Amino acid sequence: RPEELAEAEAIPKGILKHVKSQVEEVLRGGSRQSVVAGIAFAVGAVLLYDGEMSFRAAIIFAIFIFAGVIGESDLAQVWPEANGTALGRIVGLEAGGLGVTL
Repeated sequence: RPEELAEAEAIPKGILKHVKSQVEEVLRGGSRQSVVAGIAFAVGAVLLYDGEMSFRAAIIFAIFIFAGVIGESDLAQVWPEANGTALGRIVGLEAGGLGVTL
């Protein structure tokens, strides 16, 4: 069925667009820009100090953030009222923690 195939193909594209908008909001948001710059500076300085260990830690942290964004995004699709609330952030942190441990 062509209509079911088109709907199935649209779902991953919608998820990717939502994740992209979430990442752009964090990176381009005026209130969080100094935090992003500070974290990038700190990670760069630590990578210069002990590259291999820091690189592993940076990868784990990136997985944590990615899983958290995906978790928060999925929550927003299932429960739109929780989008941007403290509960949504907590669910994102939990998903990030699970993503790192798995």
